[in-house]
Amino acid sequence: AQLLRSAADRRALRALRQLPAPCPGLPGRRRCGSACESIQHVTERLYYTDPYATEFDATVLSVEAVPDVARRGVILDRTAFYPTSGGQPFDIGVLGAARVIDVVVRDDGSIMHVIEGDLAAGPVHGRLDWTRRFEHMQQHTGQHVLSAAFDRVLQVRTVSFHLGTSSSTIDLAREVTAGEI
Repeated sequence: AQLLRSAADRRALRALRQLPAPCPGLPGRRRCGSACESIQHVTERLYYTDPYATEFDATVLSVEAVPDVARRGVILDRTAFYPTSGGQPFDIGVLGAARVIDVVVRDDGSIMHVIEGDLAAGPVHGRLDWTRRFEHMQQHTGQHVLSAAFDRVLQVRTVSFHLGTSSSTIDLAREVTAGEI
């Protein structure tokens, strides 16, 4: 409906968050104002190209204290660990001998793996808890199927979706009766 209005009546759309352009000639460097200052790294997300990968090799780029928690976080050059996003919980597993207990996307595009244990910068082998990942993938797909059915049969849109460890919920735009189901 927004595109059918005249330009004078059209509200401005919220700008999408975009990463700054890279500095020319310096891979991995980002533009900060007009000067190239700090090196940042956007983690390669292996789960987009191979969602069935259960193990991978990567390089630990940094090990940091996690704010507000007595844990450490590691930044990898690449990862198969899915972070909390889009209603789907994060993956768990191991990086070397350290347990991965949380995975989050940081504002700079890197993915932090919160760990129990120690890791040093350098090569590391990662292994996902495949049982948990596959269950989340199945529940996520099931949500899309159910949402499409509610939309097509009852013309009721999905407002939100939550995938939990013991249950999942789909919030619809209106109450659906048992008779409609």
